Amino acid sequence: MSNETMNAIEKSIRANAFASANRNASKTIKSARTRAKYHAQLSELGLIPDYNGNQTKFETFVQYYNCYKITTEQLPALRKVFSELKDEKDYAVQDAEKRLIQVRLSCGTEADAAMKFFYVTELPPDAKCKIVKQSYDTVACDL
Repeated sequence: MSNETMNAIEKSIRANAFASANRNASKTIKSARTRAKYHAQLSELGLIPDYNGNQTKFETFVQYYNCYKITTEQLPALRKVFSELKDEKDYAVQDAEKRLIQVRLSCGTEADAAMKFFYVTELPPDAKCKIVKQSYDTVACDL
């Protein structure tokens, strides 16, 4: 191959890489802006600390990446911010003896927010799910 051909190929590869990086950056910026909007609304309701570090009116705030621990009492306020909360059907055992499980929620239609929530609740006796003992405890559901 001639040097001109190699230079044209290299130029094309660089242009494609730049375009791809530009698309990814635009998507990241859009997600960050969306997340900031919802973060501000959640802060105003006192569900999470604001960007200045001011604490919430709830003592239960815990953040694991973009997953926030909430209580069942906070669900109505959360629904004011997010029009749709989806149960991810991905339950985790919190305490097998007390039959406590984590219920994980995602933002549904506001997927760009990339925020998830979970709360701990007792597994009802008539639930379609049960706690299964293995080398670790897990939740199995008949859905």
